Amino acid sequence: KISAGHEHVAAINSSGDLYTWGQNDGQLGIGNNGNQNSPQKVAHHTSWNQVSAGVGHTVAINRNGALYSWGKNNWGELGLGFTSGSSEFFPRKVGVDSNWMLVSAGDRFSLAIDSSGRLFAWGSNYHGRCAQNGSLWEDSPAQVGSDSNWVFISAGQGHSFAINNKGEMYSWGENYHGQLGVGNNTGCSGCY
Repeated sequence: KISAGHEHVAAINSSGDLYTWGQNDGQLGIGNNGNQNSPQKVAHHTSWNQVSAGVGHTVAINRNGALYSWGKNNWGELGLGFTSGSSEFFPRKVGVDSNWMLVSAGDRFSLAIDSSGRLFAWGSNYHGRCAQNGSLWEDSPAQVGSDSNWVFISAGQGHSFAINNKGEMYSWGENYHGQLGVGNNTGCSGCY
């Protein structure tokens, strides 16, 4: 499995080992902030199932369903319950749950679906990219709506997409160039 971020890449091999390379302000999770031009193993005692590389951070789920994040945390995009203005250089577990199924990292925010089909978002809520009305950011996973039928997500630069188990697609966030696919270029802050 592989995920290409803004200027870094993360990949999981068939043994469940995670490798990263590219720009490194902590998003490689290898303990330092030096850029890497070849794959480097993320030395963490777990076997990985899914990974998503964002702009300045990375999020991943291990084979036990636990969610981890690392990299920049200026807007709470790591979901650790705080904003630090600095980077986390190693994977850190997000919360205590081990029921995560899918995760996607965007630009200063992240999305995830748990095993109940619930959708969560955290990080910068600029232009409603986290679909949370009234907040500038969420520093830990916050449920989006009340539905529990989500099966796919994708976080973009400032916009989000999700598909439910009926095959219906929803979008929210920035829409300057019509990227939400709703027939106009009017923003859709906090709606979906």
